[in-house]
This record gives sequence, structure tokens and C-alpha cells, in this order.
Amino acid sequence: MSELAPIAKADPELIRQMNSTEASNKHVAAVVRLQPDDPSEIVPSPERTEKLAKTILRRVGKRVGSSESRYNVFKNLGSFVVSAEPEFLRELISQPEVAAVVANQQPMGAVIEPVEKAGTKTRPAKVSRSAKGPKARSSTARVASSKSPR
Repeated sequence: MSELAPIAKADPELIRQMNSTEASNKHVAAVVRLQPDDPSEIVPSPERTEKLAKTILRRVGKRVGSSESRYNVFKNLGSFVVSAEPEFLRELISQPEVAAVVANQQPMGAVIEPVEKAGTKTRPAKVSRSAKGPKARSSTARVASSKSPR
């Protein structure tokens, strides 16, 4: 496998986080999307996802000599989240069953702000009868006033 192939699977933000924490051996959290066995499927089956995640984490742990600190499998999404040292994640990215890996923590600048359309006007909200003022009476008040002698 070429040196660029694993990097192409990884989110640039994840690469930045791994590079910045490499010396301190702090853990980085990443979301891993798995490739389905059948190309006509979008994600592996829930059972296959769970089995693949555990197999890959065990294999990477043996190769690197350490293990992940935490992980959680999203069976119905064909993915899992893992927290581990950068060295572990680099090896994980290079696994053939991994389709893509993104940083679990994204920078705040990644949020897309809503766009206001020019020239749109909003109508004033309709006011209910009871909120119009003292003239409005509830149905129980009308019934009570009709029963009272005049």
C-alpha cells in the first residue's frame, strides 16, 4: 500500500490533531467508517460491523504493542469511535477494511452559519382572540353571564 493511501482516508483535522499530540502521547478520538464486504451495500451489517471493529482493534493493538483506551461501535451505521494514541490511529487508518476516518472533535470553524435571504419579509404573528384585550371572554364566562339574572 502506498504511503499516501492511508492519508487519503483520513480527515485533515484528524491528521493535524495526531501530529500535535504525537510527542505528548495524548489520546485522540476518531470516528472510523468501515467498508462493506459487498460493494452494493452502503455499510456492513450490524453483526459484521461489530465483528470487524473488534478484529481490527485487536490486530492493530498487536502490531503497535498498545491498545485503544476506549471505543464504541455504532452497529447500524457501519462505524465506530475510538480513542487512542496517534501511533495506534495511524496503523488503524492503514487497515484495508477502513473506508474513512474523521476526527471526533471538529474545530468550531467547521460549523456552517445559516444564511439570511435578502428581501424576505416575515408577517406579524396572528393574535388570538383571548390575547386581544378585555373584550374577549372565555366560553365559561359567557355561559355564567347568560345564566345570571339581569
